[in-house]
Amino acid sequence: MKNSQTQPRKDNKINKRTPIMKLSNAIRAGAVSLALGSTLALGACDAIDDMLVVDNPETIQPGELNDERLIDVLANSPPGELQDMYDEQIVWLGSMLTDEVVQGINWEQTARTSQRIIRYNEGDADDMYETIHQLRMISDTVAARLRELVEDPASSAELAQTLVYGGYSYIF
Repeated sequence: MKNSQTQPRKDNKINKRTPIMKLSNAIRAGAVSLALGSTLALGACDAIDDMLVVDNPETIQPGELNDERLIDVLANSPPGELQDMYDEQIVWLGSMLTDEVVQGINWEQTARTSQRIIRYNEGDADDMYETIHQLRMISDTVAARLRELVEDPASSAELAQTLVYGGYSYIF
């Protein structure tokens, strides 16, 4: 009778890989992929440097706003200010004056706001009124500039939109 320890069993395959071999091959393949990827990335750095060059002009000075190419920028200023006003100042700070929000911050003015002791010129409450006046000022300034820049102020959609936003700030 033959010794079972020296004879290979028929159900074992010679090419069967162990889990350690699979892991080492996976690590080796990952290292090769990483090396190839980093080589390609380093080679592309010169092309990326060209993409990072920005042709950004200086800040637009008030005198330079009298340019017909900036009509769209001017006309979009009041809607942008109104959106900013609603997001932060009106919705968030205005809700402090209601029972919907309870403030847990230990600042003196916020504690008074939570108790509904409001001074119109103090901190959070003051910020709401300030942004409404900023919208009014921006709308009035843009409307004055647009009257000079557009060909026919009576039929200008940009001027009409700006006047609507300005009027809204007066009745807000």
